[in-house]
Amino acid sequence: MASAYRPDRADPDARLRALERLAAGADAGEIARQARELAERVAEGRFYLACVGQFKRGKSTLLNALVGRPLLPTGVVPVTSSVTVLRHGAETAARVWFQDGRSPFIPPEEIGAYVSESENPENRKGVRAV
Repeated sequence: MASAYRPDRADPDARLRALERLAAGADAGEIARQARELAERVAEGRFYLACVGQFKRGKSTLLNALVGRPLLPTGVVPVTSSVTVLRHGAETAARVWFQDGRSPFIPPEEIGAYVSESENPENRKGVRAV
């Protein structure tokens, strides 16, 4: 039986609010609470999506495709070796957080110099995240 309510697929907030109502109606309070909190974070543009998996499975390639440009290094051997966070913003920019507390901005084209095993072997540069 088809549901009478069909939220707009392009509107994740509406879909999460629908989930919240369904969960509340099914007496699943914890799911309803989580859906409500996630809807609020999505509406504010404040949420995380983790891309994890085995070595050399295309995670960086997938993320590059999602952002529409080759920001993260890719290759035929495992490449990314540091935590890398992508955020939407008005401008393309990159910042490196070092273990010693420094956090300079770098040209986005230089991300690979900090996150790749070939250019930062065994994290010799002391990168905490990019």
